[in-house]
Amino acid sequence: MTQLYFDYSASLAFVALLLYGVVFLRYHHGIRHDMPQSNKYAFVALSLIICSVFAFASHDTYHYMEHYQEMLYYNQIVHVEKFYFWLVQALPTNYYLWRLCVWGPAALLFVFACKRYRLNANVVGLLLIAFVLDNFVITRGALGFAMLLVGLSYITKPMPIKFLSYLFGAILLYLSLALHRTIGIYMIFIPLALFFSLKKGFKASVVAFPFLYVLVLGISASLMNNPTVMSMFGETIDTYFEMEESQLNMIGQIRQVIEYAPYLLLMYFVVRNISKYPALYSKSAHFMAKYAYVLIYVSMLFFMQPISSWISSRTLHAAVFPLVICSAEYLNVNRRSKTDARILFLFIFVSLFQYVYNIYDWM
Repeated sequence: MTQLYFDYSASLAFVALLLYGVVFLRYHHGIRHDMPQSNKYAFVALSLIICSVFAFASHDTYHYMEHYQEMLYYNQIVHVEKFYFWLVQALPTNYYLWRLCVWGPAALLFVFACKRYRLNANVVGLLLIAFVLDNFVITRGALGFAMLLVGLSYITKPMPIKFLSYLFGAILLYLSLALHRTIGIYMIFIPLALFFSLKKGFKASVVAFPFLYVLVLGISASLMNNPTVMSMFGETIDTYFEMEESQLNMIGQIRQVIEYAPYLLLMYFVVRNISKYPALYSKSAHFMAKYAYVLIYVSMLFFMQPISSWISSRTLHAAVFPLVICSAEYLNVNRRSKTDARILFLFIFVSLFQYVYNIYDWM
């Protein structure tokens, strides 16, 4: 039996850092300056694919190695949906080929979605080094979320024959459910996003937040005791509780605050700008801003909760995908301000810190 190498590798993590550095060199100019308009996504797609296949600075890359071997040699569906198990059985024996066949289509779907939303490819590239790469490479769910983005594009930006467009979009949304078990949970918030008002709803939600935060403690306790809900988060639920325990100390809490800060700041300025100048943004950007805000809001309701703070990080991860669409329009419509630059620098600082920390920790 072939034994895969499971131990975290500092040297391989350094390779991942170098790959990130290449993407950084391509797009870092946009941190302080406006980016020229472009619809050429080849480098964006290639960056997503290569950095995802060789994501050696991510813990999950090594965890998937173990899952891959168990599926390959013991025919056990471990922590993944049936599609990924079938892919293991159908492909030649090679873990990186399996990753390529998962994250490759995910990258192409993501790029296709960005093209349908008519986003500036250079701005999307800038967002890669800010927060997209960090979130895209860590989970097979990238394939499901990318398909979700494409499906929503046919609903918020329909083709001339609207009925067929809506139908096709709905089919893609349905198919995305099979690509990650949590997508169904996040899809529940789509109707809420449709009717949410960025101007009035934003103010009301801020006022209600302290009261809802207290209520979530009791609600989350009930969720933790619900086997149906727990099954949707997979068989490695204990891992999240262990991670949660490690974040309860002071250092862990400080790191969480720093990691969440740029998302909250970016979301605030996107919402404020779209509310103030709605005519400058597409209908898709309006919807994606509302959807991202709702998901981030839910994420913050679980933030540092003693029972279920791990739900916060997973919901924030889901919010990243609609956030890409609305923030790409925001950064393209507005001249780059010092505040925007500082937010982008903070994103990049968090990313680099994680790379360096993992390299140091795995030596």
